[in-house]
Amino acid sequence: MAALDLWNVAHSISAQIRSLFSQEIRLVLGVKAELQKLRTAVSAIITSGLLREFEDRRFEAESVKDWFVKLGDALHDADRLLDDIRTEVFRRRVMGGDKRILNEVRIFFSSSNQLLYAIKMAHRVKEVRERIDATWHDRFLFQLEGNSNLIGSLVENRVMRETYPYDPQPYVIGRDKDKNEVIEFLLTDFDENVTVLPIVGIGGLGKTTLARLVFNDMCVKQHFELKLWVCISANFDVQNILRKILRECIASEELNANLDMHELQKKGFIKHRGSSMNTIEEVGYNYFTELLSRSFFQDIEEDLYGNIVRCKMHVLMHELAQFVAGNVCITIDSSNAIKFQGGVRHVSIIATEDYEWNGFERDRTVRSLFLIAGKRISIGHLDFSYFRNLRALRLQDVVWDVTSQSIGELKHLRSLDLSKNDKLSYLPNSVSNLCNLERLNLRECHRLQELPRGITRLVNLRHLEVSGCSRLMHLPSGIEKLTSLQTLDMFVVGEKQNSHAARFNEMSRLTRLRKQLTIQHLERLESISGEVDAFFSMEKFVLQCLELHWDTNVVMANAGEVLERLRPRRNLEGLKIAVGDAKHLPVELFQSLPSLECLAIKRCPCLKDPSVRTILRCLTALKMLEISDCRALDLSTENGDHSDDDDDENLHARRLNGHSKLQHIHIRGIHKMESLAGWFQYLSNLQGLRISLCLWLKSLPSRVILRLLKTVRSLELRSCPEFDLTGQEQEDQEDMPNWQSYGPTEL
Repeated sequence: MAALDLWNVAHSISAQIRSLFSQEIRLVLGVKAELQKLRTAVSAIITSGLLREFEDRRFEAESVKDWFVKLGDALHDADRLLDDIRTEVFRRRVMGGDKRILNEVRIFFSSSNQLLYAIKMAHRVKEVRERIDATWHDRFLFQLEGNSNLIGSLVENRVMRETYPYDPQPYVIGRDKDKNEVIEFLLTDFDENVTVLPIVGIGGLGKTTLARLVFNDMCVKQHFELKLWVCISANFDVQNILRKILRECIASEELNANLDMHELQKKGFIKHRGSSMNTIEEVGYNYFTELLSRSFFQDIEEDLYGNIVRCKMHVLMHELAQFVAGNVCITIDSSNAIKFQGGVRHVSIIATEDYEWNGFERDRTVRSLFLIAGKRISIGHLDFSYFRNLRALRLQDVVWDVTSQSIGELKHLRSLDLSKNDKLSYLPNSVSNLCNLERLNLRECHRLQELPRGITRLVNLRHLEVSGCSRLMHLPSGIEKLTSLQTLDMFVVGEKQNSHAARFNEMSRLTRLRKQLTIQHLERLESISGEVDAFFSMEKFVLQCLELHWDTNVVMANAGEVLERLRPRRNLEGLKIAVGDAKHLPVELFQSLPSLECLAIKRCPCLKDPSVRTILRCLTALKMLEISDCRALDLSTENGDHSDDDDDENLHARRLNGHSKLQHIHIRGIHKMESLAGWFQYLSNLQGLRISLCLWLKSLPSRVILRLLKTVRSLELRSCPEFDLTGQEQEDQEDMPNWQSYGPTEL
């Protein structure tokens, strides 16, 4: 793993020098000459192929290991130094904010007030280049090139076990169903000339055993005149392939967290072609799904929209990952003494509440640090000057007071996660100095009231996560400058008289927003037409879910106008609305969303006639429906529910027949509802029904209606004090064999 890491660092050095030369920055002669020498030295390392040879062999000589560590330290120092220079160039260009400063940047290192800095950088570049040259030259002392005795044995020399098609029938139990399914597939005639049936799974599941069962089955022998068992284990070293996958994908930060994709691209773990239309996040996700399809990960969890939010790694894979990572990535249990070798780049700490920092953080080589807490813990003051070389810092579920301005010294930082910090009420202004920052996670910092005004200068920021920050008053004015933003999960509309609050129209400049967006305090928009220009459109955002919230305590007359103006693109999958004092919802809004799968109507205390059935007829793709905290709403009946006309009943059935996809309904806090509306009987694919806090609910629909709901697997009733279960439960359960009911004490 270390060899691949150094190979990627070497490429990073070369790319950074090339970038400095291409930015039309006139470097003083000494700096340019030293950078060119450094580029030549690193290019020699890349083209030699020795690092690739190291990657395929094990180290066996201690002297070679020591030499390799020294080379790695020198290359990492060079990479860090170039990042310093690039950051300074970028900071002076972006932070200056006027043409005068921009002109000074274009003569960087040559203007009089930059001469001392230029001389200092020239000496540092020369020093690190001489270290690299000297260390690289030492390879001749060991006669490394072509000397396999010193470098080590080839990993490819391992021979994996062979597999044979002998009949394992006496020893196999419980595979009859799987065997029959495979045989049925093989005996089916296909138009294609070649048919392939892959059997995928982790080691030890019995894939080869199942193949043997099918291979030796009598039906297969009679059907196929010729059979051939091919074993490629001799030239197909599975462990080596897995090692290479690990090296490419999780050999550094990825062992510990989902880090910034551009940082992984810089290290060479993700290959993103410049001509590709996909973002680096999309490329990384494709890598992940490919590994998932090969059972590298398992037990995935998805959100409502099919996004994978959590998964597990098999213990065998984890052990292999630890072996491949070696001493570059380590995990520390804080209950034990913190002792580890130098050269560690990525550290994870499993921390307990009594954890104390012991000073190892001063190690200049550490590039990512993650504090993993099983539960929310509190720690003392942190001096960020310890972490100056960090690229990623994660302190999730850690409660501490972020007041130190030293956080602004982490100029290499790309990813900062301070989520779930209950003490965090504000961020120091020095955060605005983190010009390389690409991801800032502040989710569920419930006391956070505002963001630093200077955060709008972080033009590299692509992910700003503030959902769950319930006290956040507004976003800072100038948020429109962050045009690289792909994630802004919550936009808080500020008070009109607050000059420091972002105007609503600024959101229209953030054209790359995707996934989920929540807009809070829409009641502060006195006139939507006065807040946005003619070019404003929500359809430019590639959103899966949109949430629109009004304050329930504010009287407003423009909710319908705002809803119409904020109409998203037609392929929206989720919509959640909390419309305050609105009495009606525009049906036209739902008619424009044919792909909607999840709909939630919440906190609409004045809503009286939502025309739920009319809305449902528009949403033929709907799978989940939630209606909650609408006190004035009565879902007991709607027009036509009690009609005795068979034709009318058939008409209702045909109108709602397209809603076979609706699977889950949650009704909460609908106090006027005494029963369910009759149209529930036409929801033929309903699987789950939750009813809670409906104070006047007395009964479920009649037995005839329940009989039509045979697909219901879960019926949950909670906190409905007027509901009478007597005499109904046993009779209805006979018609609903999949019904999971709760005892009377839980209702």
